[in-house]
Amino acid sequence: MDHDVFVSYSTKDKAVADAVVASLEKNGIRCWYAPRDIKPSDDWGKAISSAIENSHVFLLIFSDHSNRSQHVLDELNVAISQELTILPFRIENLEPDGAMRLHLSSRHWMDAYDPSWEKYIEELINTVSSSLDFTISREEIEIPRYLNRKQTTQNIKKAAWILGALIITGFLLTAVWYGNPWTEAFSQDDQKDALTQTAERAVAIEKTEEFREEATQSFLETKTAIEQPTPSVTQSPTETETQETESTQVAAYARCKIAFFSNREEGQNIWIMEPDGSNQSQLTFNQYDDNFISWAPDGEQVVFRSYRDGDAEIYIMNADGTNIRQLTDNEISDRAPVWSPLGDEIAFFSNRSGAYQVYIMAIDGSNLQQLTTVHGMYEEPAWPFLDWSPDGERITFTSDRDGDMEIFVMQADGSEIRKLTSNDGLDAAPDWSPDGKEIAFSSDRFGDEEIFVMNPFGENIRQLTSNKGISGNPDWSPDGSRIVFVSDRDGDFEVWIMDADGRNQTQLTINDVPEYIPKWSPVCE
Repeated sequence: MDHDVFVSYSTKDKAVADAVVASLEKNGIRCWYAPRDIKPSDDWGKAISSAIENSHVFLLIFSDHSNRSQHVLDELNVAISQELTILPFRIENLEPDGAMRLHLSSRHWMDAYDPSWEKYIEELINTVSSSLDFTISREEIEIPRYLNRKQTTQNIKKAAWILGALIITGFLLTAVWYGNPWTEAFSQDDQKDALTQTAERAVAIEKTEEFREEATQSFLETKTAIEQPTPSVTQSPTETETQETESTQVAAYARCKIAFFSNREEGQNIWIMEPDGSNQSQLTFNQYDDNFISWAPDGEQVVFRSYRDGDAEIYIMNADGTNIRQLTDNEISDRAPVWSPLGDEIAFFSNRSGAYQVYIMAIDGSNLQQLTTVHGMYEEPAWPFLDWSPDGERITFTSDRDGDMEIFVMQADGSEIRKLTSNDGLDAAPDWSPDGKEIAFSSDRFGDEEIFVMNPFGENIRQLTSNKGISGNPDWSPDGSRIVFVSDRDGDFEVWIMDADGRNQTQLTINDVPEYIPKWSPVCE
């Protein structure tokens, strides 16, 4: 299938690439970029070459990283040989060198670095559409909500810190000039330290504007962008053969982490391991059940539920298990927290209204908002689940409002609630794929609970596992090529991993106690 734009970038600029692709696709411009559009079984080089040949515009996100990237240069060479329109989107103020200079010196550049690349998204959309022989007026251009929110938040923070720095600096200078007695105890060294810390804080705020958001991917919001669904469910006819050998995809993820909770010590505690099951280490140590883990988009922190204060509350900590802080504090049950792709909100279930409803709050526990009202889970949920779409626009959740547990989706503000599954049994544990095109979930519609996938409209349902016992709690790898899950096929619940198409199922944990709800770190080094 032809694509309008091939997006070439250094992996170190992936956050920019994600935002650019989301913006272009929101305005009807079809993009191809790796690793999202490479299937697990594809040869990487052939997939790249074929995608370039079947595109019309070669969009190069140019930075110091891409300037020194051999694979970006290789992609550029193919694009030139195919006589594609080359559009360099320069996000840093620097000139190309070496072979890159030879190829780009005569090209028209789009400078997008002053003050930052986010300011030039509209212009980029307009430029690309013009290259494709159709024009989108500025009035028609749509910018993804998370980009608008990000820019507004950054401007507010930046203004606040600058104003604070000016007030502090002005106060100190005035005090020193007029000999304020309070400053006599405030030495010159102390004043220098204060000014230095203020300047360093301002620099830190500037650096946060670089927007590290690995989990944010493009989401095709129109039904025509998704493969036409079939009304039937594709069911695996035989038991999937478990593979004893480690796949090459697992080896490639040597620096990734998978978090899960285990009963191997007294009470449930949070553990972490590599995707091949090695280097298992314990992060929390208590007897009050720590579980339901969700990673921050940058992989630096996790949020989880714990009974350590007597009832189910939500906590946050660093990814190494340090600096544990409590976010909710009440006499009711808060559970199943999930970090938003933008990183500024946490969605969770709570029965503070009498039934289990969906709420969101800021990551410091403030700004609590109830999203669902009439509809919720009216019985104590054993396994409540929520998940954000990769672009942060939608939330999937489980509910028994129709008599049994089904999967629903709504806008992130709680509006437009729609039912995705309709089944007499259990449908639960929805988890969005990184590209937003599929949702993995568990269901017992054919007997044992197994793992399925469907598109975001509840259609084109396919079964991935078919084994004796239960398989559930699916979670996609950051590039969408693998799914980690739990299964009790060997007697007790353990963590397993498989390809996104259900092949190469491999057991990761082997214990005499159950392990549950594995969650893949969104950032892989």
